[in-house]
Amino acid sequence: MQQRIIFFDTGPEGRPAVFADPQRLIVAESAAEVPGALEALREARAAGLWLAGACSYELGYVVEPRLAPLLPAVRRAPLLCFGVFAAPDESAAKELLEAAQHQMPAAGLSTPEPYWSEPDYLTAFERVKAYIAAGDIYQANLTFPMSARRQGSPLGLYAALRGVQPVRHGAMVALGAIPGG
Repeated sequence: MQQRIIFFDTGPEGRPAVFADPQRLIVAESAAEVPGALEALREARAAGLWLAGACSYELGYVVEPRLAPLLPAVRRAPLLCFGVFAAPDESAAKELLEAAQHQMPAAGLSTPEPYWSEPDYLTAFERVKAYIAAGDIYQANLTFPMSARRQGSPLGLYAALRGVQPVRHGAMVALGAIPGG
């Protein structure tokens, strides 16, 4: 089994930190599981434990009642997935970064392929322009799905991405609840 880890470029003390081998995972795959998962997160924090994980974009559909009917039925990732930890392990960060450097040469992504055609994009762009012109909104982020294939390990890819675009608050989440992650 793959080690379950979360690496933060900037951890709780402002230095890189690793959360490894959670005591348990709190996962919500469906909208019906979200309230129980949120309560389990609250209970873990109340017990003095640390939480580290991720929420999917689609969780927004669940927490905004007007969007709930739009929740996609098929998703690749859980709505939320958090590990419960005793504490971060800042000493493990150096070792993890060294391992990442060794795995980096084999890591990469194929050329991303958009799911939208150019006509699909132009139609959506014109709709956004019309909303702005009508005064309904003043700004929008028009995004669309793309896919790419990963080569090498997730850790190696993280190191490669970190090398070409360092950010202050980067992180790698590998809890095993997401295919390939």
